[in-house]
Amino acid sequence: MSIWEMVTLWGLTASILGVFLTFYGIINNKTLKKESQSTRDILERIEKRQEEGRQEARALLERIDKGQEESRQEFRKTTDEMQKRHEVGSQEARALLERIDKGQEESRQEFRKTMDRMESGRQESHKETLKVMQENHKEAVKVIERITEKIAELIVAEGEKTRDLIVKQ
Repeated sequence: MSIWEMVTLWGLTASILGVFLTFYGIINNKTLKKESQSTRDILERIEKRQEEGRQEARALLERIDKGQEESRQEFRKTTDEMQKRHEVGSQEARALLERIDKGQEESRQEFRKTMDRMESGRQESHKETLKVMQENHKEAVKVIERITEKIAELIVAEGEKTRDLIVKQ
């Protein structure tokens, strides 16, 4: 085998390897783009759920503040009346205090429910993220295995061709 034939053979081998590496790069790029988009989608959903939770919490806090302010105003008014009408006022004050306690307890329960929903949404988003990442990882492993098999087949085929050329000479 002359030097030029060997140079030609090595050039051909390098070209084939370059083509397969190019295909590998294209496939890997597509896989990475899909995985990146999936991650972005999940992060957007998480952010959206967190924002919804924050809005619910803000609205609930505003309702609590408004309710407390109204309760304070009513309490002040009732206290003034109590000073004027001691007997009648004491009964009204007790009823008002019970309503305030009941309203505050309801507000606390609503706040707890909102916080539980936010935590549940966060856990669900985390599970979805893990699931998508596992699926993308499995897909990438399969693609790499297929490419490796094809490259190995080509190397074996090129080795046999080279051996045949050496034997002929």
